[in-house]
Amino acid sequence: MSYNGFLDAYFSSLWTLYLLPLVLFVIAILIVNMKSRRLFGRYVLKFIIIAIPILLIFLSALINPIYLGYGHPAEIKEIEFIKGNLYVLDYIKTAGSKTSSGEACYRVHIIDPITGKKKLRFRIGNKSEILGVKGDTIVFSHYNDFAFYSISTGKELAVWSKETLPKIFSELSSGIDHIMWSGGKEPKLEFYQDNTSTSKSSTYSLSDRMMEITALDGKNWMLKPMETPSLVLSNKKNFLENYIPTKKLYVKEHDILIDNEIGGSYFVQLESDNGNQYQRVLSRKDSVINKDLSFVGGKFVAVCEKDNCYIIEHFETTKKQRFILTCMSMDGKTKLWEIKQSEFDKTKIDPESNFEVSSTFSIDKEKGLIYFSIKREVFCAKLKDGSILWRTSL
Repeated sequence: MSYNGFLDAYFSSLWTLYLLPLVLFVIAILIVNMKSRRLFGRYVLKFIIIAIPILLIFLSALINPIYLGYGHPAEIKEIEFIKGNLYVLDYIKTAGSKTSSGEACYRVHIIDPITGKKKLRFRIGNKSEILGVKGDTIVFSHYNDFAFYSISTGKELAVWSKETLPKIFSELSSGIDHIMWSGGKEPKLEFYQDNTSTSKSSTYSLSDRMMEITALDGKNWMLKPMETPSLVLSNKKNFLENYIPTKKLYVKEHDILIDNEIGGSYFVQLESDNGNQYQRVLSRKDSVINKDLSFVGGKFVAVCEKDNCYIIEHFETTKKQRFILTCMSMDGKTKLWEIKQSEFDKTKIDPESNFEVSSTFSIDKEKGLIYFSIKREVFCAKLKDGSILWRTSL
């Protein structure tokens, strides 16, 4: 699905979505009450004129979100820099009702990470996560399947699900009882050994997400979509035995950990005083590094050893309606730069509202760039000084 400025504007405007069909409907009522001796007859003409505004409403409320995908996003859910491309996951919504706010219909944008130019956009269905890229294929995980799409065309190539997997792998020919998910964005997996309740955790990247499949013949299998397609008999103990530390730093929300052991060890962490929302950065010795700095509702969103820094997302107030990105030196003593949402988003906020703003982040460690979102815009900034290189509206 290519970009179309006119259609994106049309399906994003309240005037065209609801007021225009209403105006057409009123005009239609006036016309059909007039006598007509045209070829189609009065009743045929009446049906056609009334049907047009109704079809326009259905087009905007259901057909476009599900089948076409035009319009500005309701929210940007994920940004991932992978192998030279920037992938942005967002969604538009169907019309809601008294009991529902509408169905989220997800899309992917492929953006040039250097210039911010939009290259391709395509629909991917219901709620999804980006797993990774294999050649010309990008892989997504849904609630109950993996989906493969072409990066060059946006077409769906294959789906691994409870229904399709027995046709692909002979080992599952008996059928599938159930599927569980392991790995993913949460850098923790629990392994239970010797039927005890003892659990251990290990670090995995998003691309390590896997299916744990129980076949109807009772056998348990593991399947990773980012590797050569093959089933492996489930043996979680091997994951622990084959663990190889990378010694690299990685982010786990309120902690930056060192991958030097299973589950990692602390490098720095954010911790609040007496359970409030004002957090400070603690060293590995549990001492406050900079007593003059505190962060409201803070969490780590990126760490870059090459640029010797890490980034904290926090908020202007405890209502979390405007976020701030603060870049700290790796020793935690110096604030290098700061980007405030309020500098780019001038929308007035109701102080009584409980709506919390959300953003998503990704970094290119080699080029020293961070990508983040504000509402329906994607931004690119330098890790070195926080200067904005480009901003692109979706």
